[in-house]
Amino acid sequence: MASALDEIFLLLENPKKSNNLGPILRCAAAFGIRTVVFVGYSKCATDGSHGAAKHVNIVDFPTIDQAVAFLRETCKCQSIVGMLGGSPIAYQSEGCIVREDEESNIVSIQEGKVNEHTNDQIVTEVYPRSYPIDARPFQNGNCCFALSKDWKGLPILLARCCDKFVHIPHSNIDQQYLLDTPSCMSIVLHHFTSWAGYNERDYTGHKFEVQQGVKLALRDDQEKTFARAEKRRENCQEEEDVAANGLYGVVFGNTDVDY
Repeated sequence: MASALDEIFLLLENPKKSNNLGPILRCAAAFGIRTVVFVGYSKCATDGSHGAAKHVNIVDFPTIDQAVAFLRETCKCQSIVGMLGGSPIAYQSEGCIVREDEESNIVSIQEGKVNEHTNDQIVTEVYPRSYPIDARPFQNGNCCFALSKDWKGLPILLARCCDKFVHIPHSNIDQQYLLDTPSCMSIVLHHFTSWAGYNERDYTGHKFEVQQGVKLALRDDQEKTFARAEKRRENCQEEEDVAANGLYGVVFGNTDVDY
């Protein structure tokens, strides 16, 4: 069981400002996640969050490597757990093989039993196996969950940063994937917070009990963390602006460059 001081983080891609992540942010707030790390833009549409988005701190980075470095080095995350969504009849206690499809750029679990190989070919397991969420393969320490709006799996670059994977087995109805990302996320976080002994945020009716329009108070160390993240983001933006404006000649001492 995790310590009450351990924190949960969320990692996902946000490739455009119009991306609607409201339901995901609402789920994050419901299960006590205070920090969500975006790869891409810091802004997103929040339709469906019902105000919960105001109570989640968002940190953004231009690349996955920078986001993961922030989570591991600054936030001290001991593990990054990839959510691979729902899958029909995937209850194997020994776990499911995780495969990558370069054509779709998606990593997902392989259908069938672990020891089933097509045409007697040996399957090379590049990724850790994915376990059904009821197995609760968690460990102590700060934990980050990586997910994607693509409910069939994770983008390859994001999956390669994960230490382990979980999925949600469900009934087999014509081999259909029946659970969307917010549903899968809620099930995974329910299992994790139950395992860790966390309390769900209080609510009245269909509304969570939070102060209207007030950001969560940050501890001193968190304020420094977000300040460093913002500075790192600004530095990356400055480098991109230099490249876009053709100022590399000035940077490297070429005074013949016209502005």
